[in-house]
Amino acid sequence: MSNFSPRSKFWWVSPRQVAELGVIAYKQARRWAIIAIGFTILLIGTVMLLLPGPGLLVMLVGLAILATEFVWAARLLRQLKKMGNSAKQAVMGLGRPNAASKGAKEQDVATAKAQEPQIR
Repeated sequence: MSNFSPRSKFWWVSPRQVAELGVIAYKQARRWAIIAIGFTILLIGTVMLLLPGPGLLVMLVGLAILATEFVWAARLLRQLKKMGNSAKQAVMGLGRPNAASKGAKEQDVATAKAQEPQIR
């Protein structure tokens, strides 16, 4: 009989170190999976811009997935959200007034004051 034990080969590695290495390997595998899925969805969304399908929506989903791992993706997503909100406000008429509409509002206020009945 040989004097072989599975622990004798790896006597320098404690069970705690093996567990820590397992956690590190899991985190790295999860990170690479998120990156692969995010870029794949982003690529599919880019293809959908040319083909029928919701390309921009799919690209935003891919960017949101990538934003969990990359700061640049989070910044880009935040910037796109701001642009989307400002576009929504412009369409709804809630945006910042430009010079023409500001002048029109001042004129409306002056007209309204002139038409108010004067109480003496």
